[in-house]
Amino acid sequence: MNMNSTKHPQLLPLTLLAACVLATPVAAQPAPLDSTKDKVSYAIGLNVGRNLKANGFEIDPALIARGLEDIMADKAPAMSEEEARTVLNAYQMELRQKAEEKRREAAQGNRDAGRAFLEENAKKDGVKIHEVTLPDGTRSAFQYKVLKQGDGERPKDNHQVTVHYRGTLIDGTEFDSSYSRNEPASFGVTGVIKGWTEALKLMPVGSKWQLFIPSELAYGDQQRGPQIAPGSTLVFEVELLATKGPEPIVSDIIKVPSAEEMKKGAQIETIKAEDVERLKKEAAGKK
Repeated sequence: MNMNSTKHPQLLPLTLLAACVLATPVAAQPAPLDSTKDKVSYAIGLNVGRNLKANGFEIDPALIARGLEDIMADKAPAMSEEEARTVLNAYQMELRQKAEEKRREAAQGNRDAGRAFLEENAKKDGVKIHEVTLPDGTRSAFQYKVLKQGDGERPKDNHQVTVHYRGTLIDGTEFDSSYSRNEPASFGVTGVIKGWTEALKLMPVGSKWQLFIPSELAYGDQQRGPQIAPGSTLVFEVELLATKGPEPIVSDIIKVPSAEEMKKGAQIETIKAEDVERLKKEAAGKK
């Protein structure tokens, strides 16, 4: 289970832009892409254009071409390298601030939508609420509905669990599913989102629950992959198939003979860890 953070706009260095933008003025009629050079040049232009557009750059393609031409023709540029760097750094900061503001607004909107969803969901038959204390001491809660109650062991913090699950947004959009892969997932109880960790410790093996997890018990205000937006409340169907505690730690044992045995020539010996269990079984078999 994969339980990618918000991306900031990235500026291309001037030298890269100079190497990536077409060196000739835009023609009224597009020139045919006959040679390898033509095709490579155009492909690079497409890549640069997509990058600039995706990151919200407001640019003038003609001036990018002019900057390229000045460099390629060894002309004196209209800006010094230091001036260009200062302008680009300031613009990068502006874009980052805008992106962060947009992320915060989106997160707040999603949190509000999630709260409204949970408020209505809590009124439905069979939906229970479990409160959780967060690391900062504040309280939150997730909701769950028992679809099938098992009677097996309940996982602990140091357990590994095996589950089948399906995750959706509150509008029903599926973003992940072990069922669709036809393979259950295994992971540590504390290696997933807080809402999952707390829910798993309540579930006996053999149970199948539906979980309704607010953002503060999921991924918070971070973007997670292409579908889980900042502030998202998530819905999971979880089937707990198995839980397993940690393997016992077995170390080497130093066997010290008694004084009487040492008089007879017995030596101090080390019993390797891999032999300890075998010797235990042999001793048990003699009883």
